[in-house]
Formats: sequence, C-alpha cells, structure tokens
Amino acid sequence: MRNIESTPDATPALVLVTAFIAAADAFAVASTGEGLGTVILDAMSHGVPVAATRAGGIPELVDDDVTGLTVPVHGPEALGEALARLLLDRDLSLRLANT
Repeated sequence: MRNIESTPDATPALVLVTAFIAAADAFAVASTGEGLGTVILDAMSHGVPVAATRAGGIPELVDDDVTGLTVPVHGPEALGEALARLLLDRDLSLRLANT
C-alpha cells in the first residue's frame, strides 16, 4: 500500500483515520445495511482482523473464519463475542489478518 501521507490530496483527517485503523488490534463493523463496506478493505489492507455483520455486500468481503468473522445483523452480543475472540485469540487474529 502506498504511503497515504505522501499523497498530494490526502487530507489531515484521512491521514488520521488511516493511522487509527492501522494501529487497531481488531476492527468491528456493526452495519445493518451496507453496499460494499470499503472501510473493511482499509482494515484488511493494514493487516487488521475484522469482525462484521452479514449486512449487504459484507459477506462478499469477509468469508467467515477465513478472512474475518461474520455475525448476524442486529446481533450485538454476537458481534461482541466475535470481537472478543479476535482480541483474546492471537493465533486466530494473525491467521485472519494474513489471508
């Protein structure tokens, strides 16, 4: 991935958001409706494991237990459990982040 800070049209906010994503131990997406979910691609491109709802196009990006963890829409408990799995199981997080 190219260095966002060297991109001429990068705004300070974009640089900040990118830095936060890159520094995360895990990334949760609680969408109830989603087109493609490009923020998931951002997290994946930084090697951050993802837990997300199966809303809209998210299942096209996140293959459950292969490239991330997916849970039902409107399932906050399930999303919390998936996020906890990512944070507590380092081997799982590394496997998902490196696919």
